[in-house]
Amino acid sequence: MSKQVAGSLKGVNEAISSHQYVRTSLEDAEQSLRPVIGWGLFFSFLITVLGFSGPLYMMNLYSRVINSRNETTMIVLTIIVLFAIAVEAILETVRADMLRRASVGFDQKIAGDTFDAVQKAIVRRPMDRNLPTMADVDALRNFINGSALPGLLMLPFFPLFLIVCWIIHPAFVALVVVTGGAMAVINYMTSRVTAEPVREFGKAQQAATKRANAAFQNYESVHSMGMRPAMRGGWQRAHRNAMHWSIAADDRSTFLRILGSFTRNLGNTLVLALAAYLVLNNSLDAAMIFATSIIVGQATAPLQGLVRSWRSIAAARQARARLQSLLQETAAEAPRMRLPAPKGDLAVYDVAIAPPGKGVESILLRNISFSVPAGSILAVVGPSASGKSSLARALIGVWKPLRGIIRIDGTDIDNWNDEDLGAHLGYLPQNVELFPGTVAENICRFSDADSAQIIKAATNAGIHAMIQALPHGYDTRIGEQGQGLSGGQRQRIGLARALFGDPAIVVLDEPNSNLDGAGEEILSKAMQAVRARGATVVLVTHKASILSIADFVVVLGEGVMKDFGPCDEVSRRFTKPKVINIRPPQLNAAPGVAGPRR
Repeated sequence: MSKQVAGSLKGVNEAISSHQYVRTSLEDAEQSLRPVIGWGLFFSFLITVLGFSGPLYMMNLYSRVINSRNETTMIVLTIIVLFAIAVEAILETVRADMLRRASVGFDQKIAGDTFDAVQKAIVRRPMDRNLPTMADVDALRNFINGSALPGLLMLPFFPLFLIVCWIIHPAFVALVVVTGGAMAVINYMTSRVTAEPVREFGKAQQAATKRANAAFQNYESVHSMGMRPAMRGGWQRAHRNAMHWSIAADDRSTFLRILGSFTRNLGNTLVLALAAYLVLNNSLDAAMIFATSIIVGQATAPLQGLVRSWRSIAAARQARARLQSLLQETAAEAPRMRLPAPKGDLAVYDVAIAPPGKGVESILLRNISFSVPAGSILAVVGPSASGKSSLARALIGVWKPLRGIIRIDGTDIDNWNDEDLGAHLGYLPQNVELFPGTVAENICRFSDADSAQIIKAATNAGIHAMIQALPHGYDTRIGEQGQGLSGGQRQRIGLARALFGDPAIVVLDEPNSNLDGAGEEILSKAMQAVRARGATVVLVTHKASILSIADFVVVLGEGVMKDFGPCDEVSRRFTKPKVINIRPPQLNAAPGVAGPRR
């Protein structure tokens, strides 16, 4: 019995531990900010106390200097208040520098994990437009380094101003609370009524920018086919839409902004009027009139600052919530054990594939099963839109199957660590994606590789001579998406990148779409070299000219696998002539003559 109880408790503990809350790097970064916040509160308290030096100086000027005409007292008081002002300025500088350094440290603690998490989320949900971005990290960093956080650090000492106002006269407390509350309500209303137009303005402005950038990037087509007026018209419509929402936001906020300014000025006037009234009724010393005005202004200053920073605070809160959710999702993933380098055995079992984020209603391929040993070339063929590229994306782990398993060396591809597996995979997409940098950096995948490895990959891809002919050879800088190179050059550099590091599995999606006969011959030799060293090549193509080097062929069509097997057998099945048995028509037998036997 005790063993059963112990076993049950063990099972419960394992279940609990499997669902333990995992701290994120964002929470760790926030934890590291606590000492900074503590020092910030301390400096803010000193700044608040030193802020009373101005009103005290004014009060003493009226009560001690002007009436007694004592210049020595005036000089001493002036020196004291100047010292207090200097110390206050130093403390504000130290606090600002401390928060600035803290914001940089905060950024460094979460930026790397956020980049990885966003990249993984895009792979899982590429169509999700609400994913966090690196701009959310910028929003949090700017919040720490901006004017909003110092205002929040001053807020806990707002009661100190109320106490001083109460000591002067309780009526000033009521005036401060009413004025500050009215300003808070006005600014809250401003943020509410402008939320929609500001949001829509951001979307419209982004759409207009995308239209303009698309026209600029495709300048050859725009210029050669006379598309400039049409492109300009499309951009102008998007730009006018953005301006419409911008004007709508200004229209809605103008009245409230003026009302807020009116309330602030009214509050300042009422402070002076109340102080004068109390002086006339002998309830307040005349020296307190202007001093009280300064104190009340200092009391409402943090509230005014927070109101002005309301949008920044709200944006930081939203960014924090998005990042925490994303990082928690990534942190909850169980760490994967590092596996030995794969040989290249590839097996697919009853796989169904749909675009990421889609369900069974969007399945592109179903019931796909095949296996090829390491050291093979597998050709994937089929008509357009038959799912060839979708299968390629699934084989490299970018698209997760809805059903079934893809195994590399007998291990489910989902059980591999992304970075470890990526080092053993080579991939050339149909639309070659190069990045801003040098040719060498693009070939070595922006890793710290030595020149020998880079030259080896370029030589295997047959582009060493081509690269040497570039203006600066391997150090030639290329623009975004490979700007400055021809389509064939981009594709061959992409092939060299896929071959870099001698990967165990190389997936090539239409690698010969931009190649001439000589380029196809070089590609054929490169794939045969990969096979010769025992690695596996998956070749997605619609050109029959390159199928002669394939060992196995997968034929796709109508969302299923039509055929699979050795290349020769599949070719015979598809080229075997059909035998049609044509029987001669049976003639009616003449009277007295037997017809043909059956």
